Amino acid sequence: AARLLAPFLRTARVPKAHKEILERGIGEYIAVQAFNAERPETRLNLGTLYAGMGRDREAGLAYRQALRLQPRFVPARINLAQLLSEGGREADAVTVLEEGIALDSADASLQHAMGLSLIRRKRQEEALEHLAAAAREAPGVSRYAYVHGVALVSGGNRDAGLKVLAQAQRRHPGDTDILLALVSYHREAGHSKEALAYARSLRDVMPGDPQLERLIGELERGGVSGG
Repeated sequence: AARLLAPFLRTARVPKAHKEILERGIGEYIAVQAFNAERPETRLNLGTLYAGMGRDREAGLAYRQALRLQPRFVPARINLAQLLSEGGREADAVTVLEEGIALDSADASLQHAMGLSLIRRKRQEEALEHLAAAAREAPGVSRYAYVHGVALVSGGNRDAGLKVLAQAQRRHPGDTDILLALVSYHREAGHSKEALAYARSLRDVMPGDPQLERLIGELERGGVSGG
């Protein structure tokens, strides 16, 4: 509750009396966490709290303390990298993630975070390697395959991206993001048959959606744009 309410301290819309109560409650939460300060999970909790309050320096310190206690504690590493990225320190975020991958290259969440960070750094080829690794290490997480496929298409390799997305759709037949991407990319490429097939599969997941029904109607009538 403290972590969820902490961001409200950053807005002037909270009445003073309520803000004082909230500050007391959060102070009690911090005191409780300090009692278990030797645990990396506690440091992560504090870091998340401070980040929500806009106290980025303290959040970063808490995450780093968690990593000193347990260098392989992935949630703290990913949160720290995200905090650095949001603060415009993408190069530092990459370094933090590189250190984590050096400890455990099979961790899909680290590979995924690294891929996204490298995309923001405009290092597309390296990013794709990490996104592919994330999807390979965690085939049960549909998001990793989706992001990898979309990144391939965005980087100009549409055929490879469509292949990745098609494979992911077979593993996760009800994933709407993957189906929407397949419909969109096949439609843009002028692949009316494939686009229609995936649109009909999407209908099974989203029955009665008016926009989808209009799209299916267009595809059935051959209203597919070339690409």
